Amino acid sequence: MNSLPIEDPNDLSCSDFDGHCRWHNIEGLLVDEMDWFQGTGKLDVERLHISTGTDVMPEGDYGIVATDVAQLPNAKAVLVSDVINCQVGPAELRFRYWTSPGVRITVCAKQLIKFYPSFDFCSDPVEIGDPGPAFVSIPDLDKQPFQIFITADNFVFRATNLEGGFAIIDDVEYYGDLCTDPNNMMPPKNSFFKDEFSDAVIHQSGISEPPTLIPPSNIISQLSEISTLTRQNVEDSRRHNKFIAKVKQPHHYASLCSALQCSFESEPCVEYITQSDWILSSEPIGNIKGDASLLPFNPEGSFAYVNGPRKVSRLQTPPFDAPWDFYLLFAYYKTSNISKFNVIIKQSESPFEQLIFTAPQTVNTTQRWFRESRILKAASYDYIAFEAKNLRSADYIGLDEMLVLDSNKRRICL
Repeated sequence: MNSLPIEDPNDLSCSDFDGHCRWHNIEGLLVDEMDWFQGTGKLDVERLHISTGTDVMPEGDYGIVATDVAQLPNAKAVLVSDVINCQVGPAELRFRYWTSPGVRITVCAKQLIKFYPSFDFCSDPVEIGDPGPAFVSIPDLDKQPFQIFITADNFVFRATNLEGGFAIIDDVEYYGDLCTDPNNMMPPKNSFFKDEFSDAVIHQSGISEPPTLIPPSNIISQLSEISTLTRQNVEDSRRHNKFIAKVKQPHHYASLCSALQCSFESEPCVEYITQSDWILSSEPIGNIKGDASLLPFNPEGSFAYVNGPRKVSRLQTPPFDAPWDFYLLFAYYKTSNISKFNVIIKQSESPFEQLIFTAPQTVNTTQRWFRESRILKAASYDYIAFEAKNLRSADYIGLDEMLVLDSNKRRICL
C-alpha cells in the first residue's frame, strides 16, 4: 500500500475527504467488501433524523459508505491512515459520525510489521450518540511505525421498506506527540499520492446531457457529488448500491410549469422568490446592468439576485411533479471566481441531493449573462435549489429566464 509517513499530527486532520486527505480505502483482494466515498451536499434533514436520531448535519464534504442491500455482519468498509512513524505515549483520534440502525464504527491500530488484520488495538464499537464526536485513545505502540484503521460494518438492517444502511464520518482529527529522536525522524515530505482519490463526477459542459456519475453508476447517486476514495474496478462497483430511506413525505406537488417557468415578473415563481433572501429587481443593480431577455443585457427587464457578503444562500422551488423527462433552461450572472453558483435537485424518492450544474471559472472577469440547460428525468421532486456561495461584499449572482422544454426541446408551458 502506497503511504508516506506523516510529519505532523495535523497531517491526519481530514474534513473534506479530497486529494489532500491522508486517509484512503484499504487496498487488497478480499480485504473489505465496500468502500468509503466523498460526499458533498446537504442531506435530507428529516430522513437523516429518522435514521440517526439527530438533526445535526455534516458540514461541507464528508466520508460516506452506504448500501441498500442487507449485508453479512462482517461486510465492511475500511479507511486507513498514512503511516505514523513513531508516537510517544497515548494519542487521541476524534471524529463526528452518523450511522443508521445497527451499523458500527470501530477504530483499530496496527504496527506495519504485522499483517492485516492482526491489530495491536481496537476500540469498542461506536454505535450510538450521533453525531458525537467520538474520542478514541490510541495507545503507544512501542514507538513502532503503525497505521490507524476506521472500519464500518454490520450493515444488516432489514425491514419492509429499508435494507442495509450507511455510515458517515466527518472532521477527523489526530492529537498525539510524534517522536523527535533522530533515529525515529520522519523522511522528507514528498508529494503524496493524490490519485488515491479520484473524482467521480463529470461536470457537463454541453447543454443537452444529463449529469453523469462514474463509477459506481448508482451507488449513492443522491449525493450532490460523489468521489471514490480509491480506484475501483467493475467488480467493485457492482457491490455498491445506494441507500434509500423510503420514507414517504406528504407533499402538495405543484405543476411543472408553475414551479419552474419564470421570467421573474408575474408568474407563481415570484411568490417563492419573495419568501427567500433573493431579491427581485426590474432595474440594473450593482454590476448587473439588466436582465437576460436580451443579451448581453435588457435594462428594462426583471431578474432575481443575491449579493454579498454572504456565505451561502438558496433560492428553492416548491415541490413539483414532472410526468415526463424535460429540459430546464436558465440564465445566470456571476463575475467572481471566488463565489460559486450551483444548481441542485432533490427527488422525493431520494434521501440525498444531487448537483447538476456548477458555474465554471472564467479566465477574464465578465459582465454578462450565461445560459445553461440540463435534462431532468420524470419524477416527483422536493425542490430544485439555485445556490450561491462565498459571496464577498461586492459580489452579485443573478438568475433569470427559467424555461421548461420537453425532450424534443419544444415549449411545454404557455
